[in-house]
Amino acid sequence: MRKKRFGQTLFTEEEAKVLEVFIRLKSISKVAKELGKSLPTVSIVKKRIDEKIAMAIETLRFVMELGYISFDEIQKRLFIAKPITATLRGASDANATLLHTLDMYCRSFANKDCKTLLLSDPETLRNILMKVYGSLSGAEVAVKVLLRSASEIRFCKSVDVLAKLFLEDSNKFLKELMFCSET
Repeated sequence: MRKKRFGQTLFTEEEAKVLEVFIRLKSISKVAKELGKSLPTVSIVKKRIDEKIAMAIETLRFVMELGYISFDEIQKRLFIAKPITATLRGASDANATLLHTLDMYCRSFANKDCKTLLLSDPETLRNILMKVYGSLSGAEVAVKVLLRSASEIRFCKSVDVLAKLFLEDSNKFLKELMFCSET
C-alpha cells in the first residue's frame, strides 16, 4: 500500500507527524510514547526523515554545482514557497523549516542550537554542516541562512563575507563578530 504524501514535500504524512512531534519533544522515546508507536518504528521513521533531508540537501548542492540553479534563485523560491505551518509550529516559510532542521542536527550532534554554536563554537557548527551537506557549497548555503536569521546580531560585513570567513577560519569569524558588537 502506497503511503500518502504530505503536501508537496518528500515526506509521508506519518513522517511529517513524527517530525513535528520530534521537533517539539526532541526525544525519540517521548515521540513514541506520545504517538503510541513502538520505539523501533519511530526510530526507523526518524532515520527515513534524516535520509530524505540529506538527499534533498545533496540534490540542491548538486544542481548548484552544475550551475542549473543559483543560491539566489533557491532563496527566491524559499521565500515564495507555501508555508508548512501544519508540519512545524511557528514555521512561516521554508527558511524557518531549514533552520528547524539544522537545529535538529546541531542538537543531535552537539546538544546546542545552531545559533549558539554560530556565536560560541563556529568550528563545531562548520563540522556539523560539512557532515550534513558533504560540501563547502552546501555548508555555505546553510550558514548564510543562519546568518540572515540572526537579526539581533549587528554585522559590520556582508553575509557573503562572513560566510566565507566562517568556512575558512572560525577564529577570524568570531573576532569579526566581536569587533562588530563592540563598535
